[in-house]
This record gives sequence, structure tokens and C-alpha cells, in this order.
Amino acid sequence: MKTTKQAILDQQEINRKIFAKENSVPNLIKLLDEVYANVLSIVKDENDYKTINLIQPILDKIDEVQNELEDLVEGVEVINTEGLDEDTIKIIEKPMKFNRYWHENDTMFVELENSKGQIIRIFPERIKGLEQCCSDTTLYPDEQCPECNTIG
Repeated sequence: MKTTKQAILDQQEINRKIFAKENSVPNLIKLLDEVYANVLSIVKDENDYKTINLIQPILDKIDEVQNELEDLVEGVEVINTEGLDEDTIKIIEKPMKFNRYWHENDTMFVELENSKGQIIRIFPERIKGLEQCCSDTTLYPDEQCPECNTIG
């Protein structure tokens, strides 16, 4: 079993990977799996209820975040295709998988992937599942804007 110090060092290494890799949702889900395993590795004995009770809220939060990310990945729908070229429209399916935000020349796009692995990048306003609020902040599903109370 790992010591607490070793688990923390392992976690710091995972954190470095997070910042070094692309900021894509599938990568984040995989990294959260690693975090979960590292936190769980602190338990040396299945009867060590003190440690189990200590880390349980952390494990629960990791599960919650992973579930929200998985819902986000699977639940995006393109709602406006006006002005898109025919090749892009052919790639669009319902639903599309959200990969990440894409920035190009000070413009933000959303990168989506269909079931065949084909990628499109479109404006966030064209999709349902990531809502915009008063400050043009993109809200995740069930997230609430503190300024205008819009719910994503």
C-alpha cells in the first residue's frame, strides 16, 4: 500500500499531466479515474474506517464531476446550421460529442465529434447543451450564472 506522502506525490504528478495535456473532456475523465485510484490507494486496510470516512467525500465528488463531464460529452446538439457549408452539415449528428473549446484568432469555437470520429468546430451559440448567459459565459448543464441566474 502507498503512504499518504506517496499518494500526494502521485497526485501532483497527475496534476502536472492535466496541465500538460490538451484540455479535452475525454482526457479529463481519464485523469479523474487516475485521481480516484490514487486517493483510494491511501486505504491500507479495508477495515480502516477512519481513512475510508476521510476520503469518501473526495471520491464522491470525483464521481459527481465525472458523471457531469460524461453527460456533457454525450448531450450536445447542434441547433443552428444556417450558413454552414454542406460538408460540415453532413458531419452533424444528434447528439454530438463535446470535445473541448477551441480558440483561434481570438474567437472561441466548440469542437464536436460525431460517432464516426469526424470533427467540426462551430460557434457555441449554435449548440444546445452549453448555454450562454448575460456575460457571454458558457454555462454547463445545471450550472447557474451568479449575475443573471441563467441556468445552463
